Amino acid sequence: MKKLIVVIALIGLSASSAQAADLVTKETCTGLNYSTYSCVSAYGYSGSDPYNLDRFSKNNLVDGTKHSCTSFAAFMLYRNNPYMEKISTFNAARSWAYEAKTLVGATVDNDPTAGDIAQWGKPTDEDLGHVAYVEQVLLDASGQVIGVIVADDNGGKRRTTSRKTIMKATPSNDISWPDNFITFPNYLGSGGGRPAAMLRGTLQVNP
Repeated sequence: MKKLIVVIALIGLSASSAQAADLVTKETCTGLNYSTYSCVSAYGYSGSDPYNLDRFSKNNLVDGTKHSCTSFAAFMLYRNNPYMEKISTFNAARSWAYEAKTLVGATVDNDPTAGDIAQWGKPTDEDLGHVAYVEQVLLDASGQVIGVIVADDNGGKRRTTSRKTIMKATPSNDISWPDNFITFPNYLGSGGGRPAAMLRGTLQVNP
């Protein structure tokens, strides 16, 4: 079962027609070499995570900062969810949907919720895949999902943080709709967990 959306600030808000027209698939924030964490600095992320997935990170060659999509996703999961030790064994992003479902009982589907982890790739792919944190889910006037806003860190060759708007109807050559959305357990019944700490929201967009 999908977790309930914790709506603190954004539900019920409507974008203007001009804002709605601007909602196309694009990268809306890119950390530069001198501010490589700037797109996610509000979360307090600085290249490491409690699950030690930053051991797989790549260093930005200009400023030496560490970068990995899986480290940022793990960092956000720690902020919002109970501690799940098995996340420390997660591998490349392409395997996250499978590992999350089998190792920690996460829900994997195509129904995004703010606070989910968006995931690209399959375990058998040659490419390492990608994961990002879902900040907002965008709905049309009838309540249907039309897009998501995600934040991420990027290893590989980019080695910087970013934020992206991804619309289902207008994917770009560089930014495709996620293959899966992973909803991690909010409470595992074993104690030691952390309460949800970040704002999660749904934005309804006027046509």
